[in-house]
Amino acid sequence: MLPRPFEEDVPLFEPDYVKEVMAVVVNREITEQNWQSILNVVKKMPCEEDFEIHRIRVRIDFERKWYRTRTKIKTVSLEECLADLTHNIHQKAVNTNDIAVDVESVDYWELFKARLSDKSKEILVMGANGYPYEEIAEKLGYKSHSGVLKRMRHIRAVYEKYEVEQE
Repeated sequence: MLPRPFEEDVPLFEPDYVKEVMAVVVNREITEQNWQSILNVVKKMPCEEDFEIHRIRVRIDFERKWYRTRTKIKTVSLEECLADLTHNIHQKAVNTNDIAVDVESVDYWELFKARLSDKSKEILVMGANGYPYEEIAEKLGYKSHSGVLKRMRHIRAVYEKYEVEQE
């Protein structure tokens, strides 16, 4: 025998009450999950096209320019070096309990940095501290971030040559 359907209406909550409850729940989740910083970044996004499903030509062209996907020259960045866990940069010991290793490591980097120009040193330090290329370019007087990218390629070439000499 099938159960009888309810013969009485289920009362619904007032819309204002639902809004208040949802506001409390959402704010609690944002706080518990530490999402506020992410939401702040999303609010700063300059255009609504980022959230559109359809990819318009202007957006595609912008992404190609921004990520330089159509250039023949491969861009090299400090972030790539750090992200590549097989790169030799991760094999240099720093802050170990062995003072001899610490001194050798610091000496290794100081000798490398001595080969760089002052501007290259500034770019290397700012890049290591997480500054984006655009901001580095602005602070050091470049017209665009491409000058910083070229300088980073040069720094990497100097570093790779230095590594070979040290082996």
